[in-house]
Amino acid sequence: MKKSVSILLTLLLLLCLYPASLANARQHPATVCVLPGLNPEQVFTDNNRLKHGDPFSDYKIIILDAEYFTPAQIRILHKKGHLVYSYLNIGSLENTREDYEDYKDLCLAPYENWPEESWVDVTQKRWQDRCNRRGKQLIAKGVDGFFIDNTDVYDLYHTVSVKKSLDVILTKLHAQKNSTGVRSAVMINGGSSYVSAKLKEKKKNLPFTAVCQESVYNHVVNYEKQIFKKNHRDAKAYYLTYLKKCKKAGLFVLVLDYEKKSARIKTIRKACKKSGFGCYISTTLELNQVTPVQ
Repeated sequence: MKKSVSILLTLLLLLCLYPASLANARQHPATVCVLPGLNPEQVFTDNNRLKHGDPFSDYKIIILDAEYFTPAQIRILHKKGHLVYSYLNIGSLENTREDYEDYKDLCLAPYENWPEESWVDVTQKRWQDRCNRRGKQLIAKGVDGFFIDNTDVYDLYHTVSVKKSLDVILTKLHAQKNSTGVRSAVMINGGSSYVSAKLKEKKKNLPFTAVCQESVYNHVVNYEKQIFKKNHRDAKAYYLTYLKKCKKAGLFVLVLDYEKKSARIKTIRKACKKSGFGCYISTTLELNQVTPVQ
């Protein structure tokens, strides 16, 4: 009887701690869909009901640009059993954002292949405060974490001050508590140079819980026509080595690739599963269509 009570108490403790376990790769949900280009109108009716039942039923985590979704819509996704991470761009600025005019003076250089974007000076406190404030606004909407884009600014401006500035931004975002009372999950998209630098520090408390890497098995040949082909051997080897290091460090690893052919999609998913990586494959660069798990 005592043994049964002990087991029950252990199970209850694990359930209580579950939300905080997102930082652990072994317990982090592996089914993630990456849809920052999705509009609310594509999946919600005018009275905030999900169209077609639950279009995200194959996935546990949904990555959206929560700026365009309402708190009520995010609550509906929670009721369906999903976690919601919001896209948050901390390394560049899009001219489509409502506060573009307030921060365009911090832009450094155009973003190749994305004409509406420019790299931004992350060392400016004004920008750091902006990222922190936007994070709080998204948390207030009910999101569970952040999908951080463009820490690759460290590749272009490879300085100590840029790295430290990214540290400041991410640390503050990770410290923000979501609606469950735990620290917000932080998934970094790309940024292999920055993440690798952080891993080399061998610090226990990283300011992020997961990494996502695009174009591992495939690469984009033509952005305008959206043509995808198998990645070059050296590039693939580099990313796989990097992702294995991330996994070894206890981070959840997600591969984001682009492919239209179902046979190739299955091949990539199989390779990711073998490596212990999460995997999302999009048929479009806009990341605005749900890809069913086959």
